[in-house]
Amino acid sequence: MKYKSLALLEQLSTQTREHMTFVESLKTLSLDDLNKRPHKGSWNTLECIAHLNLYGNFYLPKFQEEWQLVNRMQQAISTVAF
Repeated sequence: MKYKSLALLEQLSTQTREHMTFVESLKTLSLDDLNKRPHKGSWNTLECIAHLNLYGNFYLPKFQEEWQLVNRMQQAISTVAF
């Protein structure tokens, strides 16, 4: 179980680095390009980023709460004598 957790964390770290590199590349685009919609009715780049940030502000604290709960449960289980 611990190995799978470490592999998952490594995969998430890699994906995060890749996403950060992509976002850095967006700095080279003009404001017009960032506001351009690829298709009628679709979101532009800035709208997508704003959406992800808003949801991240909601979900990331929830994930942290769950991780803390899991850690407390694991500590409680490890202190129980059988």
